Amino acid sequence: MALDQKKTLLLIGAGTLLACGALGYLTYSAKEQIELCTREIEGESKKVTDARTKIAKIRGLEDDVIVLRQNVEEYVKILPDERMVTEFLDSLSNTAAETGIRVKGYNPNPGGAGKGAFEPVSYQLRVEGTLWQLMSFLNRVESRRRFMIVPRISIKPGKGAPGGDIEDVVHEAQLLVQTYRYNPRKGSSEATRIQNEDRRVQELQERIALNRKDIIPPTPYAFTGARNRRDPFIDPRIPVDTEQPFAARGIDEQRSIFEGIHAKLTEVEAAYERRLEATAMIERLDLHHRISSGIAEVDKMIHDAEAENVFTYLPLRSKFNREVKLFEDLKLRFDKLKGEGELDFTLTMKELKVLLDHMQKLLQSGDLDAVIERNTKVKDRLAATAKDPKRRPYVTEIQRLASKAVVAKEFRAKTLDVSGVAIMPTGAAAIINGQAVAEGELLEDDLVVHLIKQDSIEFIYKNVVIVKKR
Repeated sequence: MALDQKKTLLLIGAGTLLACGALGYLTYSAKEQIELCTREIEGESKKVTDARTKIAKIRGLEDDVIVLRQNVEEYVKILPDERMVTEFLDSLSNTAAETGIRVKGYNPNPGGAGKGAFEPVSYQLRVEGTLWQLMSFLNRVESRRRFMIVPRISIKPGKGAPGGDIEDVVHEAQLLVQTYRYNPRKGSSEATRIQNEDRRVQELQERIALNRKDIIPPTPYAFTGARNRRDPFIDPRIPVDTEQPFAARGIDEQRSIFEGIHAKLTEVEAAYERRLEATAMIERLDLHHRISSGIAEVDKMIHDAEAENVFTYLPLRSKFNREVKLFEDLKLRFDKLKGEGELDFTLTMKELKVLLDHMQKLLQSGDLDAVIERNTKVKDRLAATAKDPKRRPYVTEIQRLASKAVVAKEFRAKTLDVSGVAIMPTGAAAIINGQAVAEGELLEDDLVVHLIKQDSIEFIYKNVVIVKKR
């Protein structure tokens, strides 16, 4: 009996232990399952949050797409289409002629077409020209409205003749000229549809316009030539085995003469530029005279320098040759301006009236030098204008005023000391330079005492009445 009870208790204990173990296992498994479900819920919640964040960004991204779509045509305007690339190639010959270079050939660069919306278009050019011609050619490419670049250039320096002009040496160059052709159908899938796009375009007009301001505008640069720079591809030194003419002047003296020519030419060029902008007739007449006389002066300076072979120092001679070219260009521009009627050699009726009125005011103010100077500047033009009977009276009056100013200036230089005046019923007398003279008497050659007053005396000098205050 006791043995059976022990067995029973043992079985009950074992069963209880087994039940507790099973219950513990089930509890632990349930806990893991709960934790796994919790993590899955948190993950899905994060996905929902991320999705909501992305959805919130869609509106802004759609706005960006709309703005870019509206401005894409403006952006690609700097890129040439097929027709414009062809036109560019066709214009190379004209550009070469304008700049003076010679195009020896140009071929498509075998770079291959791009797969995207922007396809590179490249051409290999072989040209010959001086450094300044090559730079002018590059400037034409740089200044085009459409986007063009020269990503690669190689120059083979030329060799000048001994003692020749080192700035006119012809170089050989190979250039790679590149642009891009825009093909909107390549490199992109079917355009994304945006709901209510037309309405939203209207809502975004202000932003579209603001974004369009960011488009880079073309910034053309006008190449003005060498402008006293030297060609770095050429050695400016004089070879020891090259015979040079005897230098009658030292380098410092040659440099001084060159600087004088350069300064005068710069002055005339500045006067020419001001003449283009001048609107006042008197200023235009002054500038015309200054340009004409300046050109004559520079022409003489250049002629004397060439006749005396002043510039034997090679670098200065090259600079001098460039100055001569600039001077010839200035003369051509000035002659062209005159040929277009901008600087007609004769004076119009309006110009004559303005000049006459101006000289009368100067004479009344006593500015005799200004009157004489005005007449000197237009002397030759007045002579040509006087051939017209309708304008001749104005020319005559202007010349009369100028002559009167010359006489008055001569009179002003005379020493006339009036020490006393006597006004009597029978007449008036004055003591001038210690000499007693009456009205109508000759004081000296061409100088007559005309009228004596208490505060002034009128003289007649070379048929001009001049009043001298006491």
